[in-house]
Amino acid sequence: METDVIFRYSFKEFESNYDTDLSQWLEDYPDATERDFLIELKGIYDEFVRWSGRNYFRGYKVEHFESRMSPYDDVYLSGESTTNWFGIEKYHEVLSDKIKRHIMTVVNADPHDVDFMEYYFDCNYAELELPYEFDPYIHSVLKNFFDYDNDLDMLVINKKLAKNFEFSVIKIADYIDERLKNVHIKKEPVKKITIPATAIVSPPVTEENEPKPKINTSCSVQVALLKELGFFDLPSIKEMSSAQKEYIISRLLNKSERDVRGNINALNPDSGEDLSKYTSPTDTTIQKAIRIIKEKQ
Repeated sequence: METDVIFRYSFKEFESNYDTDLSQWLEDYPDATERDFLIELKGIYDEFVRWSGRNYFRGYKVEHFESRMSPYDDVYLSGESTTNWFGIEKYHEVLSDKIKRHIMTVVNADPHDVDFMEYYFDCNYAELELPYEFDPYIHSVLKNFFDYDNDLDMLVINKKLAKNFEFSVIKIADYIDERLKNVHIKKEPVKKITIPATAIVSPPVTEENEPKPKINTSCSVQVALLKELGFFDLPSIKEMSSAQKEYIISRLLNKSERDVRGNINALNPDSGEDLSKYTSPTDTTIQKAIRIIKEKQ
C-alpha cells in the first residue's frame, strides 16, 4: 500500500511518537480524524501480522512460468499467482539470490565488485529462474533489516532489529485496535444559541423523573413567554429543524416534547392543533406571559 505515515520499527518508538505523528498527519489532511489515521495505521501494520498471532513477513507474490520446478519448491504452485507469507529467513534467502542474479545478468558485473545493496529495489521483478515479485511497500520497509557484510562477503540480516520487530509489531497492532475501540467519530457541535437574559429557565432533567418547577408555570405560558421575548425570531433558532428546536426547548422548560410541539404548532393558526389543550396563542395565555415580563420592571 502507498502511505506517507512514518513506519516505526519498535513499539517504544511508535508509542512515544504517536501524538507527533498524528498531529503531522492531521495537518496534512485537515478533514481527517484520528479514527482515519488509526485505520491507515492498521492497514500498514496488519501486513506484518498473521492471524495466528505470531509475526511473519508477507514475502512475495509467486508468479510462475511454465511447469518447471521452483528452486523454493515449498511455495511452488504451478500455474498460479498468489501472495504468500514467509519468515524473514526465507525472505533473506530469496532476496540474496535475486540481487546476485540481477547484478550478474542485468548489470553484467561480479556481485563482489559492486555496492550490493544499491540493487535492493532494482531486483524486484519476476523471471523464469526466480519467479517471485516482492510486495513493493513491504520490500521498502524490510530494507532496514538487511546489509551487506564485506568481510563475510554476503547479505546479512540485522537479527536484533528483526527479532525486536517480531515483538513490537504485535504490540503495535494491539495498541491500534485498542485505540480504535475508544476513539469516536468527531461529531459536529450543537450550534450555540443566545437566549435573552429575561428568559428564566430550569436545568435539564431526565424524562423518566421530571421534577416540577418551583414556580409551576404551564407549558403554554412558557411558550407564549418565549414568543413575546422574540426567542423564535433568533437566527440560530430559525436555522434549527423542528425536531431539534422541540428537543432543546423541552430541556430548557422541563416539559415533554409533545407539549412543547403542540404549543409551538398552536402559534400557527393553520396548524390544526387543539387550542383547548395547547393554549399558547390564546389571549388569556398571552396576557399571563406579558405579566411575567413586567413583574420585575
